[in-house]
Amino acid sequence: MALCVAAVRSCGSDIAAQQSDAQRMSPSQDTPMIAGSCARIELTDGWYGIDAIVDPHLSHLVRTGRLRVGMKLRIVGAAVSAPVLVL
Repeated sequence: MALCVAAVRSCGSDIAAQQSDAQRMSPSQDTPMIAGSCARIELTDGWYGIDAIVDPHLSHLVRTGRLRVGMKLRIVGAAVSAPVLVL
């Protein structure tokens, strides 16, 4: 499924700026892996919108400006983790 980034609600915390590189880097990746630093974005298919909390890797892209409003994401294996309210 392809979804478009409609809005960036928050970029995650700036804990990364306060920690040393050794503390915040994952052992096998170059991307910071910090608990509680996940970005919140709104995704849309052009008709419906849904708020999403993205993983630390995508959060890093949001913070650095490489993932921004208008860009498309290919979504695979996503799950709804909260009850859905249907009006």
